[in-house]
Amino acid sequence: MSTLAIVNVPVATLWTAPGKARELDAEALTNPQTLNKWLEKLPKPERLDLCDGNRIQSQVLYGEYVLIDEEQDGWAKVCVVHQKSDKDDRGYPGYIPVAQLQEATVQTSERYVIVTAPRAQLWQHGKPTIVVSFNTMLPYVVEDDKHFTVETPHGLQQILKAQSTVTASNAVGNPGTMAQAVQHGLAFLDLPYLWGGMSSYGYDCSGFTYQMARSVGILMSRDADEQAKEGKEVNHLDRSEWQVGDVVFFSDEPGVKPVRHVAFYFGDGQILHSHSTGLPVEILALEGSKLDKEVCAVRRF
Repeated sequence: MSTLAIVNVPVATLWTAPGKARELDAEALTNPQTLNKWLEKLPKPERLDLCDGNRIQSQVLYGEYVLIDEEQDGWAKVCVVHQKSDKDDRGYPGYIPVAQLQEATVQTSERYVIVTAPRAQLWQHGKPTIVVSFNTMLPYVVEDDKHFTVETPHGLQQILKAQSTVTASNAVGNPGTMAQAVQHGLAFLDLPYLWGGMSSYGYDCSGFTYQMARSVGILMSRDADEQAKEGKEVNHLDRSEWQVGDVVFFSDEPGVKPVRHVAFYFGDGQILHSHSTGLPVEILALEGSKLDKEVCAVRRF
């Protein structure tokens, strides 16, 4: 029987298997966590190996739920509750260090606080504690003029109202439009791509579309090929029909090979996306680019 647990570090990486973590990944496995030090140690070849070596599946934010199926040698086999996947109908499967999880009970709060800034500081007893990512969602407790008090894996903490807002769900932000999701995405321009990334420390292509959509109340599947089956179909051959916020999918051979990339339509023939390893979140003119002839689907949410 599975056990409900909660992530107790700013960003927990979901590994394909325990043996996939390398010695240089040590800072990503600890608690307390030094995520920036890990990323600083990952030049392009080592970042490419996260994908080519099938090392990372996804990431999970502070305070999010996972189901633990088993624990062995300091690792937990889990499913991520709010990341939809065809791989497991309970949520995206993978492995997280046990040290980055703690047992949890189902929250019954009617209000949650969602981080709207790229990153936000938490405080406890007037002292700064940890920095959390965009879209981190924590149960609302009370508020004053400047702060929300939230329930966290480390007890009651405070967050600035200037960096957050109240929502009714612990799965998604307040309802909005995908055009607004695109506007949220602009805050991450020039952020380096990270395979499996789901946080403001780095996104992969589908992690970027997933989190921006999630910020406006839309819960997509985690992976691009599954996102391409959701929403409403738009004629991908007639770009005059595309609207800002439509989700555009790409394949090496449209109609033959599977989806390999996803982006938002930004308007005026341009896309907003987290490109690939070695490249950042950017706005790209489709015409004349490699992606121009690889459009295989467009969906509207």
